[in-house]
Amino acid sequence: MRTKARNYDFEHLSAYVRENGNTCPSAESHRRGWCAKAQLNDAAAWTADYERYELDHPRTWTVLRSSYMSRTMLFLGFSFSDPNIEILLRLARTLGTASDDRHIAVMKPPNGPTDTDDDRRLHQLRVMDLENSGITVCEIQDHSEIANLLADLALRTRPPRLFIAGSSRLPDATPEQDEEILGPWCAAVAATLVDESGWEIHSLRGPAGWLTSRDAARTRLKEGNYDPSQIVLHFRGKSTPPDAPPERVGTSIYTDLSREQLVPDVLEDCRALLAIRGGGRTAEEIRWASDGHVAVIPVAGSGGAAFEYWEANLAAPPDIGSRRTDKTTWELLNDSDPGIAARAAKKLLEQAMYKTPSAS
Repeated sequence: MRTKARNYDFEHLSAYVRENGNTCPSAESHRRGWCAKAQLNDAAAWTADYERYELDHPRTWTVLRSSYMSRTMLFLGFSFSDPNIEILLRLARTLGTASDDRHIAVMKPPNGPTDTDDDRRLHQLRVMDLENSGITVCEIQDHSEIANLLADLALRTRPPRLFIAGSSRLPDATPEQDEEILGPWCAAVAATLVDESGWEIHSLRGPAGWLTSRDAARTRLKEGNYDPSQIVLHFRGKSTPPDAPPERVGTSIYTDLSREQLVPDVLEDCRALLAIRGGGRTAEEIRWASDGHVAVIPVAGSGGAAFEYWEANLAAPPDIGSRRTDKTTWELLNDSDPGIAARAAKKLLEQAMYKTPSAS
């Protein structure tokens, strides 16, 4: 194993190895923080490598310095057997970062069958050193966790955007039938969204998306805080011209994409999908959202595909916004009162948008 010796204890390590051979006792190792089993020549060569990094790679070093000072950096794939880990420490020490800085390193602790208590103790000391240098360490138990971690991270970098799906589930329903079946549910949801002017509401101008967008826009217009860019209606490619909305609401975007292309494309930039009733197509959109790690929030009390998804996840509600979903809140999504179900949906939407409880 290579020694990850700090500058200030390398001389001590060299003297100790010359006197005692290759093994450092655990007590001395713990006192010094980083010393482990080592070979002097290997340690010396490794230390020289990282100390010359700035001279040997000036362009890379300049980019690292600039990024380290101005951005949040996520370090993946590092282990304490990787000599590049010392580059992180050198950046932290030379640039004067503090323990509350924003950089993150994802690492797996020694938890294998051959790892010893000394290995785990050494890992803890090294983690403390990184965190004291301004890099927060996020520990994972298995490298397979990285894929989901990155998916959650990508979701959080998206704009606060909501996709609304759903229909009355009636074949060839008229606007009046849609209004009768969906109206109370969409109005209740819209009432909870009116004050969230920072959230974007997107839909394919299906019945549920249209009614919710329309009701939210009407209230904002009366209150003087209507912004058409915050409500977006997407129109898929058709062989016939699309019907014009009955009211001028939001921003309309026309594409030549099919529904199967357009919905996943829109969902790629959304944090959540809100489902109100719906049939087979809504169920398909829910599946696309789930596959893309987009939070699905079903207003189950409205019935249809929303209820089916809610019921399938009743025993173990899915995590939303990288947090566990409160089971009572999930159950309230199925309340027969549209107002209560909408309030539960709003609570989960806030979670999906990473809105902290104190800011609610």
